[in-house]
Amino acid sequence: MHFFICLSFKINLLVKSTSSTPRGVRTTGRDCFITFWRRFRSSYDYVVITSDCDQEKERLNKSFANFWENDGHELAHYFRFLYNIFKFIDESGIEDKQFYSRLVRAQLVGSGTIAHLL
Repeated sequence: MHFFICLSFKINLLVKSTSSTPRGVRTTGRDCFITFWRRFRSSYDYVVITSDCDQEKERLNKSFANFWENDGHELAHYFRFLYNIFKFIDESGIEDKQFYSRLVRAQLVGSGTIAHLL
């Protein structure tokens, strides 16, 4: 139970990330992830129009590379946290690793954050 409470607290803190749009409008909390999704979508649309990539995977990879170059600094702490929590679960001595991994995923979907990026 302690794991779940700590996880929920940490994710809620991470969700309070902030972002600024090019027009100077500041977004906070869950709204950041909608902003990030729109930025990625804009990057994707630009790649589709200007690139000669004929494979969807190539377009997605190029779009994400452009997005990450411009906005990755605002999301890096979030993905570092996710990586480390899953690494902790994987390397720990707990028996039901899948259960704890599902708790993490449930918190992400429940907070309405990462679901926008997937």
